[in-house]
Amino acid sequence: MRTLSLKIVAAATLLSFGSIADAQTISSSDCLNCHSDRNRLGTSIGAVSARRVYIDPDEYRSSIHNSDCAACHPGYDGAPDNQHQSRPPVASCGSCHQSEEHDWGASIHGRDALQGDLKAPNCTTCHGAHGVRRVSDPLSPVNRRNLPTTCANCHDDEEIATEYGTPRNRLETYESSYHGLAVKFGRMTAADCASCHNSHLILPPSDPRSSVNKANLPSTCGKCHPGAGEQFATGKIHVSATKESSPGMFYVRKFYTYFIAGLMILFVGYIILEHSGYARARRKKEEPK
Repeated sequence: MRTLSLKIVAAATLLSFGSIADAQTISSSDCLNCHSDRNRLGTSIGAVSARRVYIDPDEYRSSIHNSDCAACHPGYDGAPDNQHQSRPPVASCGSCHQSEEHDWGASIHGRDALQGDLKAPNCTTCHGAHGVRRVSDPLSPVNRRNLPTTCANCHDDEEIATEYGTPRNRLETYESSYHGLAVKFGRMTAADCASCHNSHLILPPSDPRSSVNKANLPSTCGKCHPGAGEQFATGKIHVSATKESSPGMFYVRKFYTYFIAGLMILFVGYIILEHSGYARARRKKEEPK
């Protein structure tokens, strides 16, 4: 089984000691005795290291993986005084999630991560390390409502976009689309990022295997839109309403912006005139004859 990238080590497994005797007797409470105590960690391994290995006990208890630390971090040595002296091996999510790890390893994210790119997303980047929640949980970063923001953490980052040559403004263009607006206002059946790009087997559009390759768009869109044909591949995706990229949408939006603003001004003016007329008529009626 291939291991995850070095980033997972930094995020989830750089532990320096714990209150355990050996791998057979470890329990979550044993680990939390040390790793949820900032002062104890700071005294033992220093403030900088303590920040890396500190675990918020409330966050961990809310996780669906809150029953057995050793399941993800096996191989502790039975050191004296119940303190493990060596770092545990890299935690592999694929031990339980084989198909997901296989797809991630074949994706653009996984290929870069396995080649040592510390900026490439891995399991903890999207799901978190010790506070992993179910996708259905509204607080999960991969919940349908939260997923666009999670993806945008990288895909709207100017430094990352410049370094990797990826398109910008992914979140803005998604949220202004029908799908984005529907999800924003609570329609959880509308498409999110994973609906089109997949959850783990994410490939660039230029890859013939990619779900968003032009040849595959009818099939991808057809999951929600039965009968989707080749016309689905001809339209623009992640449309930004600018004169350069979409002049038609740009001018239509400009027209409606000014048109609606003008209507509002006319409505307000009409209401003011009407109330002024009522006031004049009332004063005239109340004048002594």
